[in-house]
Parts: sequence; structure tokens; C-alpha cells
Amino acid sequence: MVLRAAQTRTPSLRSRLLVACAAPFALPRESTLGGALQAATAAFQARDVPEASLSAEHLLTRAAGFGSSRAALAAQLNSPLDEDARDTFSEMCARRLERVPVQYILGDWDFHALTLAVRPPVLIPRPETEELVELVLDAHGTGGAERAATFLDVGCGSGAIGLALLRALPAARCVGVDVSAAAVELASENAAALGLGARYEAVRRGIAEHAAESTARVDVVVSNPPYIPAADMTGLEPEVRTHEDEGALCGGADGLDVIRQLLTAAPSLLRADGPRAVWLEVDASHPPLIDAWLRAPAQAPLEMRLARWERDAGGHPRFCELRWR
Repeated sequence: MVLRAAQTRTPSLRSRLLVACAAPFALPRESTLGGALQAATAAFQARDVPEASLSAEHLLTRAAGFGSSRAALAAQLNSPLDEDARDTFSEMCARRLERVPVQYILGDWDFHALTLAVRPPVLIPRPETEELVELVLDAHGTGGAERAATFLDVGCGSGAIGLALLRALPAARCVGVDVSAAAVELASENAAALGLGARYEAVRRGIAEHAAESTARVDVVVSNPPYIPAADMTGLEPEVRTHEDEGALCGGADGLDVIRQLLTAAPSLLRADGPRAVWLEVDASHPPLIDAWLRAPAQAPLEMRLARWERDAGGHPRFCELRWR
């Protein structure tokens, strides 16, 4: 579902771009869509912008009024680029050359059959997290009781995980918690825009605070928490390092700070008569570390265990299912 039509979004998008752009990107006054695409791709490649051609396609598709349909753009590459579209595209490209993420420039992004509003510094939804949603749906998306399940999304960000689950499970409910006021505001806006606000609530809380203050118990906890080890943060691309919230990315020295907090709180969050499952997106190094931590004598009272871990599409250990005994 598209949050807003591209035609109604263009004026506000252009005004934001005009304010934000410091260095202009100039296109010839007479240019076709294909020529503009080639010029932008070449400029991105010259400045080592990642996914140069794909970035240019996404931006030109929106600037030329094709919404999110790159296929529609591809069918019209010989058509002239009108003045308004040229100016908007030039401004978009100037921001991309400053390594602003494409998603923030566009103001929205597709995630698991939803179109979500995105804005800095809230974490941009990524394909790996769509895989996490699929794993949760495979495990908890069939049968009457599971379809009415209650989910807790820890570190909800834009609301991507919880809202994708609610779209697929019409009887389910979800609470999203996040320490970021910007994230809670954005998740609430996305829920309302997608018509899911009646079954979704976003709350500004840390996980320990939520466990202490909330009396409601849930069937499943799901989370894409901050999990990047601190030493790896400097190696991130400028798009991530400069524009996205460090607090949503860095998980401390080993990347497990928030994950340990979440697993410590999990028994007080999960219903004793439910699936008692926790699903996590994690760093590739984490599955054995999580398993070892839970097996340590100090964690025995938690009665949590690593049930399984799964690889992402790139072959990296990425997802963990944990169970409360």
C-alpha cells in the first residue's frame, strides 16, 4: 500500500531538497530520461557512490513521476525530461553525491508489501529484516490461536516488523517499543497511514523499563536490535555511519548489550501458555555467543535456550529463535 501518491509528495520533496543541497548537480537543459540516467550514474560512479546505477534509477523514477515503478521508467528512456523533473532529479542527485541514503531522499521505502515513510535518523528497513518477518510468519502465522497472537517488537524503528506482521495476520496485535522519540513518532504515523493503528501501539521505552511497567504479556517477542560490534562501526558506509541513528546500530563491544537485556527481560514479557518465542536479527558472530551466554550458570534462572539459528540470503548467520522453557 502506498502511503501517498507521488504527485502529492513532489512539491514538499523538492522544497526539502532545495534547502538540503549544498552542491548542485547539473543536467543539460535538453535531455532525455535515458541521458539523465546515464549522466547521474556516471557522476555517482566517479564519486564511488554505492549501487550507482540503481540509485540513479530510483531517484529518476520518482522525479519523473513514475512513483516506484522502475519498469515504467525503463519503457520511457527516449522521452524528454521536462524542466520540473530535471530540477527535482538534479537536487536529488546532489544529495546522493553527499551520500544521503536513497531512502531518505525519497521519503519512503517498500518493505514486505508495505510502503513505509522513512526519515533520518530512524533506521532504514532492510531486506534481511524482511527475511526475519518471513521466519516469524512461518512459525506463528497459521492456526487460529497464532493468528490472534500478540507481538512485542523491541527497537521498533519505523514500525516495519510489527506492521508487516499485522498486515499478514489480520487478528494479531503488536506493541512496538523504542528509546527513540523519532522512531516512536514515525512508527505511529506509519501504522495510521496503513490503516493498522487500531492494532498497533508504539511506546517510548527501553526493554527493561517496559518489562517493569507493562502488565500485558505477549506471545512472541521479535527484534532487530542494535547488534553491530563497536569495533565494526567505523567500517560502515557513510550512508549508514553519518545519517542513521548510531543508537539503533551499535550494540556495544560485542554487539550483544541490548540482546542480553532483551533475553533477561523475556520471561517476564512472554505468556506462560503461549509459544514463548523470541526472534532476533543478529550479527553473524552472535549465534554461538548467545548460546554460550544462555548456557552459563548465571543465566540458568532465565530458562531460555537457543532453539535454532538461520542464515540470511547472503549465507551469513543472521537470525535466532529462542525459547523460554
